[in-house]
Amino acid sequence: MFENERYNQFAEDMEDAGFEVDYDYHGRAYYVGPAVRIERHEEQAVIRATKISLRCDSMGKGLIMYPTG
Repeated sequence: MFENERYNQFAEDMEDAGFEVDYDYHGRAYYVGPAVRIERHEEQAVIRATKISLRCDSMGKGLIMYPTG
């Protein structure tokens, strides 16, 4: 799906953990790729669901998390 293997692994990990993946998120620092939109209390569940290092953007009351680099 993505050329970046980290993006593919993140998307697979999130789907396996039951999170809905936005495959075309446009984030900070020109990031374009997979992300999950979550409530703040779900942040640790996302972190535990993958070995990929993540970035987090605040979206009002929620968060959006996506792979670094």
